[in-house]
Parts: sequence; structure tokens; C-alpha cells
Amino acid sequence: MSLEFVAFRKGVGNDETVWEAPRYEVPFIQVSRANLGNPPPEYHSSDDSADLMSHDLLNECFELFKMVINVLETNVTCKRKFSGLISLSNPKYDLCRMRIDPAVNGSSLSDETERWGHFQDCVVFYLDGSHTVLDMAERHDLPYFDVLVYLAKIRDKSLVEFYSAPHRFSNANY
Repeated sequence: MSLEFVAFRKGVGNDETVWEAPRYEVPFIQVSRANLGNPPPEYHSSDDSADLMSHDLLNECFELFKMVINVLETNVTCKRKFSGLISLSNPKYDLCRMRIDPAVNGSSLSDETERWGHFQDCVVFYLDGSHTVLDMAERHDLPYFDVLVYLAKIRDKSLVEFYSAPHRFSNANY
């Protein structure tokens, strides 16, 4: 599935302006299968019908919506229960995702390995109760559910507590 995120009303226009209108102000997203700036010729015409839909593409969108709901339901903030710097590689914690030093073995690291390494360098600073799992995953371009599983391992070591994250929606794309 290929996704492209665009600013408000920069995709194929739909009813989002009605939902976000003054005094309603319901944060709204649009999901479209159309090529940006090039909707199908039937779009919003009398030729537009359910017969034009692909069941495979509808199922793909359904899976996307389930994933979005799962993220919204599981997104938490993490509050540390320790002071100072903990050693993620300490056998007591065993929380370090190994990244081999390329200077030692002569090979380069994958982009994902580099991103995970940088995330581990920063993670203790995010555990202040103000950063959500989604914030962290997006900041480091890492898969949300992988970051959630990693943070759950930190929680399981009694180093952090999870708190429900407030749903924050921004109209910053106007």
C-alpha cells in the first residue's frame, strides 16, 4: 500500500470542509484512492457508482482504517520511574537493539538500524510523560507497532508507566 500525506484540501476535494467548518470544527481526514489532482472522470458525476469500486482496494482501505484505529487506541505516553541514565545493554534490562560498529566490521549499517540506534540514544529523554509512542515513531521514522513493543519491554522492566494519550488533532495543515 502506497500512502501519500497531503495538506488540507490539497488532495481530491470532498466533504472535509463541511465537517471542519466554524462552529462544527470536527477534525476530519480524507482518504482517497484517486491520483492527486487527477480524479477519475466519473468523480462527483451521474456516472459515479458503487460498480466502479474494487473489492480488493476497499479491503485495503478497511485494513488501513483498522490500523489507524488500533494506533489511536494503543497510543500512550510513557513516564519514567528512574533518574539518570540507564544502560539499555545491562543484562538486567537487556533492552539494547544491537548495532554493529561499521568501523569494526567494515560494513555500513542499514538506514533502519541507524534510525533504531538514534532512537535508543534519545528514548530516555522521551519518557517524560509528554511524548506519545506515535510522536516517537514519527520522529525517528520507525514502525509504530515496533516502537510500542519496544517501549512495552521497558515498561515490563518497571522502568516506565504508560498513560492514555490524549487525542490531539491539529489543523496546522491549513
